[in-house]
Amino acid sequence: MIGKLVFQKFYLFGKLSNQVYGNGNQCEKKHFLITSMSFFGQKYESLRTENIIINENECKIMVLSKKCNEYNMNCVEEYCSFSKIPESRYSWMQELSVTSYSCKVTPKIISAKKENDTLFNSNCKATDLKCILDNSIIIWDRVVTHECPLFIISYEKFALKIDSDVLISESSLVFQGDKVENDCDLNLMTTMEGT
Repeated sequence: MIGKLVFQKFYLFGKLSNQVYGNGNQCEKKHFLITSMSFFGQKYESLRTENIIINENECKIMVLSKKCNEYNMNCVEEYCSFSKIPESRYSWMQELSVTSYSCKVTPKIISAKKENDTLFNSNCKATDLKCILDNSIIIWDRVVTHECPLFIISYEKFALKIDSDVLISESSLVFQGDKVENDCDLNLMTTMEGT
C-alpha cells in the first residue's frame, strides 16, 4: 500500500563556505625622482623609486576616477595602471629634481571563514574595510561580509510521503531529510545530500 502523499513548495538553499567573500581593490603608488647635475659639461643623474603610503580615501579616488594624480590610467577591465619616468633636466652647477608617479589598481578577492579572521597574512580583519600592507592598501565595503551565508538555489514543489523522510520534486530531485535546524532565523531542514 502506498502512503498518503502531500505536496508542498520548499526553497532549496545553498550555504557559502566563507562568511566573508567578495571583491575589493588594491592600490599602489610610487614616485620616481631623478636628480641631475651638469659639471664641466659632464651630466650626472640618479633615479630613485619610492613607495608612497596612500590612505583609504586616496585609493577610493583612484578606483573611481581611474586617475593617477591628473593622468588617466590605462585600464583593461578592472586592472588599471599608469607609469611615467621623469625626463632628466640639467643645469650647470645646480642639482635639479624631477618627480613623476606610477599607480596601479587591481581587483582583490576578500575571503575568510569568519569576519574576525585575519586577511592577507596581516592583522587586518574583514570589519576593518581596509588593509594597509608594506607597499599598498586594499579596500572593500561591507557587502563582502554575509551575515547570513545562505543563498537560494531554487523554489521547488515536492511530494512528501507521510511518515517518510524522502522528498521528491516535480523536477525529479530526490532528497532524504536529515534534521531541522535554525540558521539565519529560519527553520531549515538539512538533507543527507548536504543541501
